Amino acid sequence: MKTSCLPMIRLMAISLLFETTSLAAEGAGAPGGTRPGVEALKARILGLEKSIATLEGTVSTAAAGEAGAMARAGAGDAAKVQALVALVQRLDGPGLAGEVGSLLALGETSHATLHDFCLELDKSSRQAQLLSYSYRLSFSLVHTAVLYPDELARFAHYFLAASHDLANSTLRRTLFDFLPDFLRYHRGRYADLERALEEEILKRLKEGKGSLQMYFSSMEALGYKPPIEVFDPLLEKASSHAEVLPVVQHLQSRNNPQAVAILSRNASKNPPGLDWKSGMMLSALARMSVPQAERSLWRFVYAANDNLRGTAVQAYFSIPRDESSLPMLRDFLNANVRLEQKRLVIVRLRQANPGIIDALKSDPARLHHEEVRNLLRDDPSRAAK
Repeated sequence: MKTSCLPMIRLMAISLLFETTSLAAEGAGAPGGTRPGVEALKARILGLEKSIATLEGTVSTAAAGEAGAMARAGAGDAAKVQALVALVQRLDGPGLAGEVGSLLALGETSHATLHDFCLELDKSSRQAQLLSYSYRLSFSLVHTAVLYPDELARFAHYFLAASHDLANSTLRRTLFDFLPDFLRYHRGRYADLERALEEEILKRLKEGKGSLQMYFSSMEALGYKPPIEVFDPLLEKASSHAEVLPVVQHLQSRNNPQAVAILSRNASKNPPGLDWKSGMMLSALARMSVPQAERSLWRFVYAANDNLRGTAVQAYFSIPRDESSLPMLRDFLNANVRLEQKRLVIVRLRQANPGIIDALKSDPARLHHEEVRNLLRDDPSRAAK
């Protein structure tokens, strides 16, 4: 058995666990406790493991992608499409897997029918979601994916190209969830499909349209790192936590001078009302290990803008620091900035640097303001603002 197939087998085992639990609950009152279906499911797993062939070499999916780019709705076998939809509606996993497997085995001649089937399911997001969220269906379809990986890869490329303009396609989102892991398990075998998925991700990131979170998740799962400059405009125009967080997390993971430059440039803009956005970027700098990150963060710690300065000090102390940082901290706490900014810093200190709190309290004479000394003595989250 090829090693790359093992994660799919494990996924089927998880599905089997849910199936077994359900069957056991249904058969608890019956003679013998559980229904015979449990043993049949176990036998299916064993049979599947024995049937997986060793996969070698590479498989081109480019022709399928080119055909998908020219695909049109209604070109498939309408009767077969309706039969497949009926199997989904009945939650008949084995029946659906058998029919889909038979179509995949026919090769590219079946792609139009499978495409129409996907389009029909997409008319009802509930039906489309069943393929992912109904264990009765997903269990059987994983079975099919393991048995027909090459055929599945070709149809995936076909559907990826054919659904290019279907921004609201539930099955397209499912494809972006599934394909990165599938490609990782078969690393290098389906280079055309992997390249097409990466090109699609890059195009959507540049456009800044659609479900960016979906593209980020696929990118991370695939291990794909687009050109880093694409993230600068994305970060600049992001205006919600959902938009900012994946960009910041990705740049933090890149952990290189280019990522530091993008985070620093955007944090310095600090638009009114978006201090939280700067805070996310500065916290990322605090967690990066390249020397440029700490040097950049240190410049923000002495920013002329009080809000930005306070946010930077919070970010600096969001990870454990030693007492060499005390002079900078005392400079901030003694500075003529709003008490609320100082309170927020002390809250962060209590969370990540309680030893620094103890060091400040041990030498209170070096703190110039009684209000700050009070915050250190009391819980600053309850202190008067």
